[in-house]
Amino acid sequence: MIHAYTDGSCEPNPGRGGWGVYIETDRFPFGLQNYKLNGKVEHETTNNEMEFLAALQALEFVQSRKDWVNDTLTVFSDSQLFVNTVNATWRAKKPHLQEILSSIFVLRDNLEEYRNIKTHFKWVKGHSGVAGNVIADLLARFGQDHKPFENFTIKQVKSHGKWNPVF
Repeated sequence: MIHAYTDGSCEPNPGRGGWGVYIETDRFPFGLQNYKLNGKVEHETTNNEMEFLAALQALEFVQSRKDWVNDTLTVFSDSQLFVNTVNATWRAKKPHLQEILSSIFVLRDNLEEYRNIKTHFKWVKGHSGVAGNVIADLLARFGQDHKPFENFTIKQVKSHGKWNPVF
């Protein structure tokens, strides 16, 4: 099981943006492990672009873990635009979103074909206390401000919104 919670942040929108990814995995023999990733872009961007970019970063991270095979990856996003577009319910109209989406599809297909990792994309309600989403949101905000993720504590995460570690 690999769960990747992704989020984008942009303030103002459009403006400076950041992305965050929180990954949980129970890959044997190590038990439950987590990984935190974040970053920013140097150009003016939108929240939607950051949402798409966060998912791309999650897939790139999983792709980089060569020992991760024969598994299921679920990418959670609080962006209905992203989830509905990647699941072919909606269509991305902006060329830059289509480019990111194309890269996501290539990575998804490569993970399945060469590593037997089946990828699913699911929507999760933002700011509703889902622990992974809360952490991804903080990572995105910290990324936007170019702050490393080591600078926040669980106390900050819990105070950021409702905390509900049970899914």
